[in-house]
Amino acid sequence: AAQNLNTNYRLHIEQHSATLLPELDYTKTITVQRPTGPQTEPQISTLDKSKLGHEFMWEQSPEIALVVVDSVEEAIELCNQYSPQFVASLITKDQSKLTTFFNSINAPFIGNGMTRWVDGQYALHAPELGLSNWENGRFLARSAILSGDGVYTTRIQMDQSISLLKR
Repeated sequence: AAQNLNTNYRLHIEQHSATLLPELDYTKTITVQRPTGPQTEPQISTLDKSKLGHEFMWEQSPEIALVVVDSVEEAIELCNQYSPQFVASLITKDQSKLTTFFNSINAPFIGNGMTRWVDGQYALHAPELGLSNWENGRFLARSAILSGDGVYTTRIQMDQSISLLKR
């Protein structure tokens, strides 16, 4: 994403996971655009596991958190505990694993590819007026896409079969 945007990326690695990736350069600094202006920050830094749910609001530089897990079950547990529980994706062609993932993860939008499909216009072909407010609790039971032609509160599963599909 950073290459496509001709900018730098920012990576936050969970502390234990960082010990598994010793070859990374934690000393490199980059310029990151913030609402207050350009900031010099480390390109790669560590974060505590309890901070995995932090949403990085990147203005121009893609910014993500990374955690290494031993199993899909551990990833599901972390998502259910720390994520906004809004959208989750498991990249697999194994339908039984995807079904287990769907049944175990606490998210209204589940897929096996990109997560950008959750945009109401893309997923439901209806004008999007608002998505579930995960920061202050879901105002509608589940997926809560409020659109110009209805209110949807169902769980939705996407099966992405075109690997080069972009949003």
